[in-house]
Amino acid sequence: MRKKGLLAIVMTVVMLMPMLMSCSSEKKDRKTVKEDDPWYETTRFELKNDVREFETLGYPVVSASDDSIFALYALMGGLGATSRAVLDEYDFEGNLVKRMNVANPDGFRLQDFQALRAEPDGKTIEAVAFLNSSEKHGHAFVSIDTETGKVSNVKMLERNGKYAGMSIGAPGASFIGDYAVAVLDDFSGDMMSASYAVLLYKDSEPAGEFDLSFEKILIPPSSSILSIVG
Repeated sequence: MRKKGLLAIVMTVVMLMPMLMSCSSEKKDRKTVKEDDPWYETTRFELKNDVREFETLGYPVVSASDDSIFALYALMGGLGATSRAVLDEYDFEGNLVKRMNVANPDGFRLQDFQALRAEPDGKTIEAVAFLNSSEKHGHAFVSIDTETGKVSNVKMLERNGKYAGMSIGAPGASFIGDYAVAVLDDFSGDMMSASYAVLLYKDSEPAGEFDLSFEKILIPPSSSILSIVG
């Protein structure tokens, strides 16, 4: 009986050793924050979008430079109204520093945005935008001057040397470091069968492709695929 009792005590001590060690003074000392350790602060604020009567707000995309936070969004008007794009600049305290309308590039109308990346100096931002015109439409990389709102360097998304179009909806897109990732879909007339392509870009040029195919299954949205890739 004593042997069993002693064995039980030993086993209990062995099981409790990690807990006892974590409570030791040496362990506590390692977790102490020193006076010269870096401190970080966060500020939470609400984006105040410039939405006018009869306008519908698109999905805002947000990115930060070294000194500013930029919010870019499109607005669709009612019947007979023209859609417009707006760029807001905030400081890190959440104060609106500047607001401007983004100029439409020649021959196109900015209709939506998928992703945004700000340069460290905050003078230029790069976006994945949906462009529309009377002749064609599609997604493209664009550069936007944060001082003037002028759009330049329009580069349509391409796949195998051709415009990477979609049959339904819009692709998901995201900037990851020096790269951009875009998810294109092709339903080919069957909502239960689809083909997806994950495209990789660098400096607005194709840099690689990962093909995904699904048949006769429920298809996850593009955003879900992006969350896996990212």
